[in-house]
Amino acid sequence: MFLLPRRSATGFLVAVLAGVASCGIGGNSRDIPPAPTAAPPSAQVFAYVAEATAPPFGTDGGAVSLYQIGSDGLLPGGPPLASIPAVNPRRLFKHPVLDVLYVATQNQILAFDISGGGLVSLCGGSGPALAPPCATAPRLEADPIEIVVEPNPAGDGFVLYVVERGGGFQLSDIVAYALDDDGGLPNFPTSFARASNAIFYLGFATAGEFGYGADPNRGGYDRFDLLADGNFPDPAPTPTISGQPTPVNTPTPVGEVPTPTPAFYFLDDTGPAKTIRVNPPAPNPPDSPGLLYTLVQAGPRIGSLPIDGGGNLPLQPSSQSPTRGIYNEFLVSFTVNRIYGAGFQIGQIDSFAIAPDGTIDRDSLSTTFPNTAQYPTGLAYFEQTTSTGEFRRTMLVSLGGFNRVDAYEIAADGTIASLPFSSTEPRPGVFPSDVLVLVVE
Repeated sequence: MFLLPRRSATGFLVAVLAGVASCGIGGNSRDIPPAPTAAPPSAQVFAYVAEATAPPFGTDGGAVSLYQIGSDGLLPGGPPLASIPAVNPRRLFKHPVLDVLYVATQNQILAFDISGGGLVSLCGGSGPALAPPCATAPRLEADPIEIVVEPNPAGDGFVLYVVERGGGFQLSDIVAYALDDDGGLPNFPTSFARASNAIFYLGFATAGEFGYGADPNRGGYDRFDLLADGNFPDPAPTPTISGQPTPVNTPTPVGEVPTPTPAFYFLDDTGPAKTIRVNPPAPNPPDSPGLLYTLVQAGPRIGSLPIDGGGNLPLQPSSQSPTRGIYNEFLVSFTVNRIYGAGFQIGQIDSFAIAPDGTIDRDSLSTTFPNTAQYPTGLAYFEQTTSTGEFRRTMLVSLGGFNRVDAYEIAADGTIASLPFSSTEPRPGVFPSDVLVLVVE
């Protein structure tokens, strides 16, 4: 993910942003399942914030901080409940079934036990531990920009995938770490994928037996085969677009790691960046393993793409939002049938209605009041019954420009309020890069 250092000189920051815009903004998103997420009055709600210092350039400083949201639904004043050092954390992701939080830092992935709303290393103790199962080995110049945890095709385990931008002239990789039964990390990747030409991945999602890497440089997706355990093949041919010959893999040279040969799908130069896979109530077509939602870099806008039964993608999105701004993160909620995007450069949160077939209603825009100085970076959605009996839907937004997290009310139809109703106190010297919510009942 591209994030920028906090500077007192606004003009400098704007100039840097202009340069970053040409490369696109990537990020990670949480998919909200089509099931109730309301917290009863007795529940506790916790917010985890990745607090970077100078992403992606800094090599020290930064933390993951923990806040408890009040029973009245308001964000707390004062300092966080807990804070653990992490080198310029960029993205947060919770294990789908375990209370384990994964953090992408400058050159490695960390794992924390967050059961009961806590924040401790998965290895125990009050500080970060830098070895398995609570951390991967550092990968110099990996520069991770996205993490996602997905069940493997066999359904008997989970895999953490990391999109590594790489440094210098290094090609970006999609790295797989097979997690243990407790959500623990291995020391080294269990497999990785890299295409043979100039790749610059910004997003990755899986659907069935396939993985999809979004490559804005070439304006399309690489589709990779996945083994039953969720790893990339070693190597195995992957069918290409219909009508084109299947590539033949050459033997892997001694001393090199074998990687699969991907199929590439052009999307009419729309330049996909971040991508997530969801299973809407009525996927289109019926035999599809789901839809891909993508941040379209060249738009910039959000698009949806149906996956057919063979894992193939169309050449154009089936629906797209209007051209708005470069989104740093987005999430999909089928509890209110809306898709939300954090407009990094336009300084506001956009949302659009989602039809029953998963397409985006481009005429249903709901947006917050714009402020180009706030730089929204991360989104987290939750529902809560407050101590006064009020049922409230809330969107938390981490704001790199304001050094804080804001809370916005979400209406019953999924539209977002224009102004926040609550905020944390600013934390001078940090750049909040992501936020994640945990509800403890």
